[in-house]
Amino acid sequence: MKKVSLERPERPSGRLPKLTKREQQVLAGVALGLTNRAIGRDLGVSEHTVKTYVASLLKKSKTPARGPLVSWGFRNGLLQDVRREEREIEPFTEAEAEMVAWVVWGLTNREIGNKVNLAEDTVKTHLHRAFKKVGAKTRAHLITISWHHKLVPDELWEA
Repeated sequence: MKKVSLERPERPSGRLPKLTKREQQVLAGVALGLTNRAIGRDLGVSEHTVKTYVASLLKKSKTPARGPLVSWGFRNGLLQDVRREEREIEPFTEAEAEMVAWVVWGLTNREIGNKVNLAEDTVKTHLHRAFKKVGAKTRAHLITISWHHKLVPDELWEA
């Protein structure tokens, strides 16, 4: 596989927005790969209410989706208390690690394929293997497990 420099997308700078306790709880649920319905059930609120909190978090973090939101949360120290899954994790192959590094920065499979000159289906295959290795349920959950188990180099988390 051709080695590609990971030029990260630009991220907004500035001070960290203040999150409510409920927003912090919802962010933790997203990081664990829970659905809106499951987060709502855990917090005793409706799925619609959770969607409202997620929308607020996306706006405050200036991120486009749940995966980049979780990356933002880790980079800014907001998810340090999210429970770590204590189990053996097989390291990623070089290709899997590269694909996950792009996921950390919020790229879609198509965008990753364009960056590294691979077919979108090939990107999906590498990511599918990464998901399976770590038991991730969602891209956000994949990011959480990658953070906890140091499967993506530290410098790729920096804003």
